[in-house]
This record gives sequence, structure tokens and C-alpha cells, in this order.
Amino acid sequence: MPLTSGKGNAVSALRIAGLLQKAGVDAQAVDVPPVEASVLVLLNAWRSAAVGLDFHRRHPDAPLVVVLTGTDIFPEFPSHPEVITALDAATAIVAWHSESAAQLPSHYRHKTRVIFKSAPDAPGELPVRSYPVEGRLTVLVAAHLREIKDPFRCAAAVELLPAESRIVIHHAGEALNAAMDQAAGEWMRRTPRWLWLGGIHRDSLWREMQGAFLTVNSSFAEGGANAVIESLVCGVPVLASDIPGNTGLLGRVWPGLYPPGDTAALAALFERCETSPSFYTELLDRTRTLAAQFRPDAEQQCWLDLLESIKSRDAVTFSGRTAEHSRADN
Repeated sequence: MPLTSGKGNAVSALRIAGLLQKAGVDAQAVDVPPVEASVLVLLNAWRSAAVGLDFHRRHPDAPLVVVLTGTDIFPEFPSHPEVITALDAATAIVAWHSESAAQLPSHYRHKTRVIFKSAPDAPGELPVRSYPVEGRLTVLVAAHLREIKDPFRCAAAVELLPAESRIVIHHAGEALNAAMDQAAGEWMRRTPRWLWLGGIHRDSLWREMQGAFLTVNSSFAEGGANAVIESLVCGVPVLASDIPGNTGLLGRVWPGLYPPGDTAALAALFERCETSPSFYTELLDRTRTLAAQFRPDAEQQCWLDLLESIKSRDAVTFSGRTAEHSRADN
């Protein structure tokens, strides 16, 4: 998949490269193996293992940074034998949150650090939100249609709501196979309050998110979804499946958690958000507080600190502080 795919690791690769470029680092996001690089930052220890190991074999003295993105460590570690090989070769390991770091065996902890993601392209001016007393309540799901994302859970949940409910679901994301495309069409015909938007441009996604009452991340497994962070920095409360990839970002006591795959529990959260202004306001307050953790300047500084620590520890000769960035789709 190209970097323009809109998939999570492509978005992360472009974000990290952009943050480093703004700091004066000669960084590139690439979706093919790099020919030369002073440092290789690899997204996903499983899917990108072959690229990382080839780089390590050709440049044994050059630092290799492996970022844990999801399918390499969840639902269990190690999910794939290539993960161990890649992490053994890594100079440093990056986790998106402490839940990911906790999945690692203790002998990797000394070279692991947590770097919170950010959303540098988020709209700058955000409205002060409050409980909407009238009008339609749009719930946004931003995820490609894949089984692991449990993409039709919101469609099933909205069917359980009372007829007078104001909640409608907008789902933004591409169908990654013909079966998902067909299923999405069937759900739209069956459930008028579920609308599939397909793949949309990020500008359109931000507009959808800014107008949303809630967002939902319904995944069965997740490394740390960009969509969750984007919702938080937009000030939009998140309802999420209770999995480590979500609780690592939101916290284990987040009021908007529900058991993965539990349609009735998700529907109950929808109804509570709609009918209880105090509960929705609590989610808003927690969202505003949590959003401060995911600032672009903080993520940028963490990456710069990591590169500097690698340079100091390994005495690597950097050419113009170069950091090459590769990714694999998650």
C-alpha cells in the first residue's frame, strides 16, 4: 500500500517524518526499502521484519529503531516469530503507550521507550463543546473495513436504540475486500441510521470529526489508533472496545469502554450518552484533560531525544542528522 493509502502506519510514517523535518532533520517517509540511511525507523516488527533485517545485515553499525504498531504484539506477544528477530536486532524499541511496552519480555525493557502519538494536521480552532440539546447526534467511526476492526458493530448497536433516538452513524473508511464492500451495502439497506462514507480525504475526515457527537473505536485488537487520538485532540469523546490498544491511550477506567464485540453494551453507552447530559459532560471533561498528552511538540521532542540518545550511545556518524523512515501497513 502506498503512503497515500490512509492506513494507520502510513499516517504515522508521514507524521513522524514531518515532525522531524520541521526540526531540521533530513527525514523521509518511504514505503519501499531504503537504499541508504543513517537510521532506519521501522513500523511494525512483524510486517516490516524483512526490511529491517536486510538493513541491519547491510549496515550492522547503523541504528535500527522498531516501532510496535499493533499486529506485531497484539493480541499476544509474540504473535509471529519474526517479531523476536526484529526486536533482537533493534537498537531501540518505541511503544505508543505503556500497555504496548508491558507486552514485551523484560530483557527488551532497557531499550524501550514510550512516545505518545499526536495529530499535527488537526484543525487549530476547536469549538467549546457541550451536550447538544437538540438535532441529530452523529457518531463517527474512522476505520477501514477489516474484520479486526469489527466494522459493523455500530451498525448493529444503533438498531437496538429506541425509534426516537437522535443517533446516526457515519463510517469513514475503505472496504479492503469485496466481501466487506458487499456487507457495507447490505447494512446501509438494512439500517437507515448507518451511513458508509467510504474512503474520504483527511480534510473531510476532520470536518466529520469536528461535527461528531462521539467517535467509536470498535477494534478487537489495536496498537494505538490514530483515530482515537484525533478524536481526543478534536475534543470529541471516544467510546472504545476494552482492549490494551485502547486502554493504553484512554486509561483503564475510561467511562466509555465496552467489552469487545458486545453489541448491547455499546448500544447502552450510546443511549447513556444521549439521555444523560451529566455523563456526556463527564466524557467531554475527561477528553479535554487527556488531549493535552498528545501534543505535536511533545512527540517531536521525544523523537529528537531518541535520535540524540542513539547518537550518543552508539557513536554513530550522522550525515546531517539523517533519519530515514520506513513503514508497513498494519
